[in-house]
Amino acid sequence: MPQQQEVQVRIEWVPSAPLDVYQLDAGLMAQFPQSLGDSEAGTVVAVGCGVERLRVGDQVFGFFFHNEKGQQVYIPPGVSMAAAVTLSTNVCTAFLALSDKLGIDLPWPLPDGFSPKDRDIPLLIWGAGSSVGQFAIQILNYWGYRNVIATASSKHHEKIKGYGAKHVFDYKEENVVGSIIKIRVFAAYR
Repeated sequence: MPQQQEVQVRIEWVPSAPLDVYQLDAGLMAQFPQSLGDSEAGTVVAVGCGVERLRVGDQVFGFFFHNEKGQQVYIPPGVSMAAAVTLSTNVCTAFLALSDKLGIDLPWPLPDGFSPKDRDIPLLIWGAGSSVGQFAIQILNYWGYRNVIATASSKHHEKIKGYGAKHVFDYKEENVVGSIIKIRVFAAYR
């Protein structure tokens, strides 16, 4: 039975992620015995006292990291559990790659009135049609970066522009790198 401010979720979907393979095969970030699966989606089956936003029957998803408890949120209408279960892993992958690995200023939580000092610096997302690439574009847009350049197949161009990319190129184009270099956004950074 859930305690104060807790919910009990019947887990119905758990994706297989690269981290699971690395933990199982190489022991990366693992503490054996190791439970696999860092994302989940399921249905709330019980709520504890003081829970106001969730009800029995709500569909939720969450992310588990270093054996911590997941943070559940509502699954938006029209999004299947199978799609929602991959959301947290892909968002975290994009966010950590941008902030931790590339050092892009993405303070969390987003402070009121935040504007990145390098908001106009050109940022290239190669493979923006992938799930992680799409989230990278949306994250950069949310934090106020205005000069995001992306590559994706032509069928994804309008969607990627809608997520906030200023320029989108077809990675299959013969001289895609040359085309990217020709746009003016790099002129100030040469």
